[in-house]
Amino acid sequence: MNAVVLDGPGKASIKDVREPVVAEGEVLMKVRMVGLCGRDLNSYRGRNPMVSFPRIPGHEVAATVTPADTVAVIGCGGVGLGAVAGAAFRSATVIGVDVDDAKLATARKAGATHTINTASADLHAQLTELTDGRGPDVIIEAIGLPQTFRAAVEEVAFTGRVVYIGYAKEQVAYETRLFVQKELDILGSRNALPEDFRDVIRMLEAQRFPVDEAVTHIARMEEAPGILEAWNREPARFTKIMIEVA
Repeated sequence: MNAVVLDGPGKASIKDVREPVVAEGEVLMKVRMVGLCGRDLNSYRGRNPMVSFPRIPGHEVAATVTPADTVAVIGCGGVGLGAVAGAAFRSATVIGVDVDDAKLATARKAGATHTINTASADLHAQLTELTDGRGPDVIIEAIGLPQTFRAAVEEVAFTGRVVYIGYAKEQVAYETRLFVQKELDILGSRNALPEDFRDVIRMLEAQRFPVDEAVTHIARMEEAPGILEAWNREPARFTKIMIEVA
C-alpha cells in the first residue's frame, strides 16, 4: 500500500509499504482522509523531538472500521429471525435473545453466533460477558414489550445504535439520561428499499437462511381461518405461516 513517508528533515516521498497486520484486540481501519497539523509540519522540518526518521505522519485520521459490529436481536420470532440473518449476512457477530429454546436454535441456524434464553439467564450478565463489558454495538428490539424497549437502551454500548422494530403495546418510561450519556442513535425500522430485497434474495440463494425451520406451517386457503384461530391460542407454536392460494 502507498504511504507518505518522512525520510528526513525536509524530505518526504510516496513509498510502497507493507500492509499492517492486525494483532489480537486490534482492528484494521480503511483510511479515508488524514489531517495535517502543526505537529506534522514540525516533524517534516525535523523539529519534533518525539519523531525519528523514517516516519509515516498523520495522527488525525478519518477512517472506516473492517465491519465487526456485535448485534443483539431481542426476540427471535419471524421478524427477529430476519434481523438475525440480515446482520449475520453482513458479517456481524450476532447474539439472539429469546425465552424459547426452539426459536434460539433456529436463530443459530440463521447465523447467530451466541444465544441467550432470558427465561433462565440474566440478560445483562450474559451480554457483558459476551462483549467484554462493552455491550453490543447494535441492539434490535423485535418484541414490543416495555421491558425490552428499556433493556435495549440500557444494554447497548456507548455510541451504539438501538433499532426498534416491535411496537410497544403501552407507554414506555425511560431513564433518558442514557440517551445523552451514551450518545445513542435510536431508530425505528418499518419499510425496506429495493436493494434490501435484493440482499434478501442473495441471502436465500446462498442458502444462508433456514427456510424449513422458519416456515413452521404451510396451509391451504380454506384452512386459513382455523390456523388463525390456532395461532391466536398458541402463538409460541408458530413462527411463519404460508398460505397456498393456488
